[in-house]
Amino acid sequence: MQTIKNKSNEMLVADLKQMVAEERRLLIEVLHHLQEVEDRRLYLERGYSTLFAFATEELGYSEAAANRRIQAVRLMRELPEVEEKVKTGKLSLSVASQVQSFFRQEEKKRKGPISTSEKRDLVLQLEGTSARSCEKKIAQIAPEIKKPREKARPLTEATTLIQFVADKEMMEGIEKLKPLLAHGNPEGRLALLFKKLVSLGLEKWDPVQRAARRRKKVSKPNKNSTPTSESKSRYVPAAVRDEVWERDKGQCRYQDPVTGRACGSRHGLQLD
Repeated sequence: MQTIKNKSNEMLVADLKQMVAEERRLLIEVLHHLQEVEDRRLYLERGYSTLFAFATEELGYSEAAANRRIQAVRLMRELPEVEEKVKTGKLSLSVASQVQSFFRQEEKKRKGPISTSEKRDLVLQLEGTSARSCEKKIAQIAPEIKKPREKARPLTEATTLIQFVADKEMMEGIEKLKPLLAHGNPEGRLALLFKKLVSLGLEKWDPVQRAARRRKKVSKPNKNSTPTSESKSRYVPAAVRDEVWERDKGQCRYQDPVTGRACGSRHGLQLD
């Protein structure tokens, strides 16, 4: 019997693509079943006040996952062609959910329905986009959406929820920093990134830390900072690292020998 470990690279990728297609097909089936449960109001018969409660408690979905599927169901009900777009991957579940949520908010604001043609136009514009791109597009359409206020709310004795609105310049800087700090933060978590920035800021500006470093320098004799013979082979001068980074525009230059596709990743790069 062939196991996943015995598959060739080509077969592994081909099988994975087939599974992704099957996953999308099953997703459509799930959405159809949720729609039928809603049409029959079966969730009431099962003792749940809403379809959302049924999806989270009876089916075991997380709140976010349940909301995405329910919003997608309602978008498919209004625009049947959305089904094929989700099935083929032209429209992700996240984007479909965001679009439907936007339509609901916009109709409340207008105090009237949005025309089917308007809805179709927006869905077409969002085909093939990521959830983040969808958020930006919706923000452009409805810039009057109130921005949340800055807040710092304690969650536990050890943790605090911090919320603020970042402008475009700051987000571009954050996205540029993520790959640069990826070795210590491979998932690009914002909490770890800001913790690192706070640490660097204190290291630079905190007078207590500066004084401690000065005392340490005085107490320790100067040592030759040249790399040892053991580490010399792996040592790359900062000037060389910067030159390579600039030459390659901060991107991985590896090419797949089979497809010829360049990696182009900016995440966790190393010099070979």
